[in-house]
Amino acid sequence: MWGERGTNVIDEVNITFGVYNGQSLTTKGKITKDYFPEVTERLITKINITPNLTTMITGHGNTKNYLHRFKIIDSPECPCGHNDQTTDHTLLECTLLSKERDSLISAVSRTDDWPTDKHKLITKQYKAFTRFTNQISFDKLNVHNTLMT
Repeated sequence: MWGERGTNVIDEVNITFGVYNGQSLTTKGKITKDYFPEVTERLITKINITPNLTTMITGHGNTKNYLHRFKIIDSPECPCGHNDQTTDHTLLECTLLSKERDSLISAVSRTDDWPTDKHKLITKQYKAFTRFTNQISFDKLNVHNTLMT
């Protein structure tokens, strides 16, 4: 498929989204680019989209950090009390998800070191990663969200 400028359409999409020769040209979409460094790979990767998976691979969703950014809640702090509730914190640190993370670590450790890079999580470790994300109940984790008034 060729674009208007005689270039491959996928190359044009990559450039539009700030990726050129595999290098990111912008910080927009940084979390997603960690999982999918190139748009072409995302287009050919079959994934079952769920709200939690979307939250984890985009950073947009029901994390306290994201909700606080838009002044929907008072604080970005995770209920575990150790850090702001970002997707990285949820994946790597949150003590409230230790049991779920231990299962993910066990699965990943069969073939890779932990922590593994996010690209491997969505490709090589997809089944274990989606099991982990589907076990997260942001509503229960964030039961004490304080809405901004």
